[in-house]
Amino acid sequence: MPKKKTKKSIAGKKASKPKQAKKSRSSALSIKRPAVHVRKVRYVIEPVPEQFVFYLEDGTILRNLTDLINALDSMADDLFHSHANNHKNDFSNWIRDIIEEPDLSMNICGKNRIGARDEIISFLKRRAKHKG
Repeated sequence: MPKKKTKKSIAGKKASKPKQAKKSRSSALSIKRPAVHVRKVRYVIEPVPEQFVFYLEDGTILRNLTDLINALDSMADDLFHSHANNHKNDFSNWIRDIIEEPDLSMNICGKNRIGARDEIISFLKRRAKHKG
């Protein structure tokens, strides 16, 4: 009977078979999450850094979106128009640059005081709906 051929040994030891890579369980199971990525709206209640607070012309200080909503609710129209008119929109700029919500910033442009307030509230409700 012929001898079986074996792999050459190194220093008298038999060569071992190459190990096969084990399949990880994580590659066998894959859970796909929805593609909707909703970013947390920062500064709804949390105050912005002190150097970025919004000063209204009447001396009121706005530190977050809640302060802005409350101010828009009771603000005189002439005060609103001194910050938001055909030439500028300080509220929109603050929301875009400091609150970092460019979509909301664009949505309040051209709106009156109540329209801007309602748009901010609607925006926050939409975000809460997607988050929860």
